[in-house]
Amino acid sequence: MHNYTKNDVNYSAWHDGNLWAGLKIPLSDVCSLTPKIQYSFPLSYKARANLKAASFQGNNADFVYGSLIFDYNF
Repeated sequence: MHNYTKNDVNYSAWHDGNLWAGLKIPLSDVCSLTPKIQYSFPLSYKARANLKAASFQGNNADFVYGSLIFDYNF
């Protein structure tokens, strides 16, 4: 739960939830590559309003993004 002040308005609410999926692909005995996709969404009306206000265009509160994770174990 986030609790902070923005524009002199007290904000205290559940902030965001995240769902993600990834698939670990072994490249050798010591390294692997994991492509990952993630969906982030607000958990309350207050969080949605704050995320929209903080977004670049002022109207986004849900986000989808991805990454590649390279692991090397020694």
